[in-house]
Amino acid sequence: ECLSEEAQFTVFALFNQIKQQEGCFIASGNLPAMQLPVRADLATRFAWGLCFEIPPLSDRDKLRVLQLHAARQGAHLSQEVGQYLLNHWARDLPSLIQALEAIDRSALSTHRPITLPLARQVLSNSV
Repeated sequence: ECLSEEAQFTVFALFNQIKQQEGCFIASGNLPAMQLPVRADLATRFAWGLCFEIPPLSDRDKLRVLQLHAARQGAHLSQEVGQYLLNHWARDLPSLIQALEAIDRSALSTHRPITLPLARQVLSNSV
């Protein structure tokens, strides 16, 4: 939905080239392929393959992602601290992960576990 007229022509040609070479083309949009505000021939190309709707993550899923991210960093994120982040910080995942990383850095530098008081302190300094 963000392609200029010229970019649509370029993507159409690229799609055809990739199809000829039996390659893979991946695109994303805010609407189903046939509803995108692009040239009709490009929309049909987008609709040729598999199309999936990916719903936004629920709060439960976001909390699980945050906990997994913390675990990969060698930290533990409790349900309480995760819920605090979800309730008191921006709702998008990149912002939540950035906040978690700031809390984790502070925990590491002060040799403390990730706790609710630490999260509150770090986030109050980030505002």
